[in-house]
Amino acid sequence: MDPLINVITRVSRKNFFKRCRESLLSQNYKNVNHICTHESKEIGDFLQSFTDLSLVKVPNFKRIPNLFYSYNHHDLLDDFVNPDWEFQQKLAHTLMKDFRDKKIPVEQKQYGEYKSSSFTSRPKLRHCPYNSYVKIAESKINDGWVFYLDDDDYFHSDDFLQILKINILENNEDTLHIFRKISTVGKTMPSEISWSKIKSGHPVILHDFGTSCFCFHSKYLDYTVWDEWSGADYRTAKALEKMIPNKNYIENISIVFGSNDGESVDLF
Repeated sequence: MDPLINVITRVSRKNFFKRCRESLLSQNYKNVNHICTHESKEIGDFLQSFTDLSLVKVPNFKRIPNLFYSYNHHDLLDDFVNPDWEFQQKLAHTLMKDFRDKKIPVEQKQYGEYKSSSFTSRPKLRHCPYNSYVKIAESKINDGWVFYLDDDDYFHSDDFLQILKINILENNEDTLHIFRKISTVGKTMPSEISWSKIKSGHPVILHDFGTSCFCFHSKYLDYTVWDEWSGADYRTAKALEKMIPNKNYIENISIVFGSNDGESVDLF
């Protein structure tokens, strides 16, 4: 029997969602339950024009500006698989460039064959209450598999879900399927350098792992971490990574992410 794939999308941008929805409808694999959240009457009315959607009304939460907290993320490849120091430095520079003080690791400690680094500051997370919409939407999930797709993400090939289905059938329910996506400007996530390390057993990396980079069975829904802070997709992936015993890595890159393509964006 073909497995059901539940797809959750938070909808706040009408123009991008149309592209997202069309790419999902074009998939060769059709056993899909598309769950969409809406936080305003305008978006709710807009979604009514689409057929075969599971609609979820969510609270219209507002972000509180300048509300941050520090969180000790796994934000570089460290002792876990003993990567070389040159690799650590390269990744640390990439990851730290978006942090406010932009400081780089200041010391290196040697522990036998292992190397580690310490940072002068921790990343601060923004208040993003919209992440909690996903947890509300999960109430509409039917028994099967779970996949998250942002409204500005879309499939650029028609066979991604078919490939995912084949991988699901080749493995058991206790498998976390991990894949990559590509931006409209050609940036892959995870990057080449961290993808190779993740496949060797290293945990996923903060800022280099996205919402639509994994799929899991609904029996593990209790372990998703969709809270009101930025990086909830990372923390959800981390929790599932710990709780699901088996990992399967799909090399096919068929998901495009991001809205950096010059189009206008409707925000509600």
